[in-house]
Amino acid sequence: MHDELPDAAHVVIIGGGIIGCSIAYHLTKAGVKDVVVLERKQLTSGTTWHAAGIVGQLRPTRSWTELAKYGVELYKSLEAETGQATGFKQNGSLRLAQQPGRFEELKRSCTFALSLGIEAHMRTPREISQEFPNLRTDDLVGGLWIPSDGQTNPTDTTMALAKGARLNGAKFFEGTKVTGISVDKARVRGVEVDGRSISADIVINCTGMWAHETGKWTGTPVPLHAVEHFYIVTEQIPGLPNNFPVIRDNDDAVYYKEDAGKLLIGATEREAKPWAMDGIPNDFCFDELAPDYDHFLPSIESAFKRIPSLADVGIKTFFNGPESFTPDQRMQLGPVPGYGNYYIAAGMNTVGIQAAAGIGQVMTEWVTEGVPSLDVSDSDVRRNLPFFGNKHYLFDRTIESVGAHADIHWPYKHLWSARGARRTPLHDRLASSFAFFGQTNGWERALWFGSSKNDLDVRYSFGPQSWFNRSMDEHLAVRNSVGFLDYSWFSKFVVVGRDAEKELNRICASDVSVRVGKVLYTVLLNSSGGIEADLTVVRTGEQSYLLLCSCANQARDYNWIKTQLSSEADVTLLDETSALAGFAIMGPGAREAMKHLTGSDLTNESFPHGTSRLIDFGYTQARAVRISFAGELGWETYFPVEFAAHSFDRLRELSGSEMPKLVGLHALDSLRIEKGFRHYGHDISPIDTPLEAGLDFLVSYGKKGGFVGREELIKRKDRGVERKLVQFLLPPDAPFAYHDEPIYRNGALCGHVTSGAYGHTLGGWVCLGYVSGGPLDKSSIESGQFEIEVGMQKYAATASLTPMYDSRSLRMRS
Repeated sequence: MHDELPDAAHVVIIGGGIIGCSIAYHLTKAGVKDVVVLERKQLTSGTTWHAAGIVGQLRPTRSWTELAKYGVELYKSLEAETGQATGFKQNGSLRLAQQPGRFEELKRSCTFALSLGIEAHMRTPREISQEFPNLRTDDLVGGLWIPSDGQTNPTDTTMALAKGARLNGAKFFEGTKVTGISVDKARVRGVEVDGRSISADIVINCTGMWAHETGKWTGTPVPLHAVEHFYIVTEQIPGLPNNFPVIRDNDDAVYYKEDAGKLLIGATEREAKPWAMDGIPNDFCFDELAPDYDHFLPSIESAFKRIPSLADVGIKTFFNGPESFTPDQRMQLGPVPGYGNYYIAAGMNTVGIQAAAGIGQVMTEWVTEGVPSLDVSDSDVRRNLPFFGNKHYLFDRTIESVGAHADIHWPYKHLWSARGARRTPLHDRLASSFAFFGQTNGWERALWFGSSKNDLDVRYSFGPQSWFNRSMDEHLAVRNSVGFLDYSWFSKFVVVGRDAEKELNRICASDVSVRVGKVLYTVLLNSSGGIEADLTVVRTGEQSYLLLCSCANQARDYNWIKTQLSSEADVTLLDETSALAGFAIMGPGAREAMKHLTGSDLTNESFPHGTSRLIDFGYTQARAVRISFAGELGWETYFPVEFAAHSFDRLRELSGSEMPKLVGLHALDSLRIEKGFRHYGHDISPIDTPLEAGLDFLVSYGKKGGFVGREELIKRKDRGVERKLVQFLLPPDAPFAYHDEPIYRNGALCGHVTSGAYGHTLGGWVCLGYVSGGPLDKSSIESGQFEIEVGMQKYAATASLTPMYDSRSLRMRS
């Protein structure tokens, strides 16, 4: 076999599971020539062969749901196209709810599905019993029926994709183990195979649960961990219909699927069993793991409860095989940081079969166009911090990751495992003030503050949660007096060098050729004009800038900026996130509060909005930045981390009873959305341009040298925008709309919600959302008849293209 290997190929794909084969299929369909797939053993022999083969369409985000819809369409036609049987059938799926919270989630999912053109129906327990008389329904609240969902045979489907790729010129080599990747500066040159080299223009790593180890070939963290995954297959069940649907009973963490007249019963255990801490055996191929009957017993008991007739059916197969999970339950996709021609597609979190078609499409667009047509930034491999790959962290998090897929996806819920990894220098002080912490990118961040430990017992819901009034008090304190936020978790980068201004001007849409001390809010664009990041740029010197970026996107933003900087330029990018603490003091009383820590002149004349300078701050010196994400007078201050605790204690001591109110991130979210400020990852993304997002005022089209994305942005501007981001206010009695709820204009579907929070000043739920169709000018939008649908019911909403709170930003500039 090795004698047949080419010495070179345009694209080399490592791994012959369904992901690698799908990418090969889509690349060749797109006209990419000379694609080679290398598989260490046999196609599908890793995890693909034992997958359950469920093909559902509802996913956590709009983009991934669209891609799952595409997968159904592809699998429907794949057998006819290739002549290879796939076993695909659309027998529908039924999701069950045993509790009101789950039922509310299903109603919202049904609304979401219908808005995307997926047929979906809510079902009562009686209707479920009539359609599926073998199911126990007396403990159910209801269910969600999606008739176009289905299932497929994983091995046959993979072989069909491989055959389709071969028909279009791809070559496959089994029994060919890649042992390394050769690199030269910022490019991958090829792969190593048993002492031989194959040069390649592009390499795509699709090694599945091996990707954590193969990522180390280039020093790339690919955080994922294998776990034991269990299911049983019953003996033949007389009368079991061939079109028996996929049933998900997530309250019991059990799923059911028809399997050639038998029933496959699988589990998403609340506490999973991580596997292969010391590495996956070299000879692993179609292997099964040792059974653990005790571990799976609760799932069997739940199955007998749901389908009592199973008590009379024997078990033919008890299966235990490995699946890989990531710490944030999102895939690992896209270009590898530092290499312009190396990509990864791994970390499927049990949805590899249903996601494979969409991943093939996305990865093909990344390779051929440079940017995917849908927003998959949540799965971007460039998001990973080094500690995500720590094996102890992965082990601890993976215990929870499996079962979290079956949990109710409550708003604001955070994972409980592997916590405490990153703490700000104020963590203990905030904890003693009864802060409730959430986790973002490993950081423990205060979400709200209680008055005692009893306040920290969270009761989740889709409406007002137990902390609602606490957060309201914090919100109103910032609006009416003054609040304090720990900003130490902000991502903080320094760009320095003779070419710093020139390079940042090429990367940023705004003109950063400003005087020292000037502060700019700007965006970084991709070649399609989409927003890759939003950030604050502070000019700190003639050859230096401070960049303040999203906490959640620390690694992704850093890697994007680093990749965009010219290797020939005299410029250095430094990540100072862990070196600098940050305080934010916001509200009408911010000046008075700041005086407790500094004697500097903070008047408008001396320190206007949008400027920055060094000030004495407690016993240290701080970079003070006069901006405010809360929409009020305020400063952010950044200084060496070792001074943080003392500065906070000094503020508290000198302020006494006038100490600014401690404020959490839930209040900051409600403050910013009243002001219409965008939140990256929700309201803006790589597929949204400044034109659509209402951020065109940031773009300096005529600046010398241009900027990344300028040409495409001008083209789009000349064509005219087809959608705009709009602010909405729902009445006080309306349910909360968090994301992806459909928006209607004059009765017609016209868009979807991107983010929402309760506006305690405005007196109702506030949303941002994109609207298309019909006139998009200010007068037409604000006079339009809009409704937002939440949980199968529509509610009238007031629309505005300008911020509903302080539209002229007078309070920030006061």
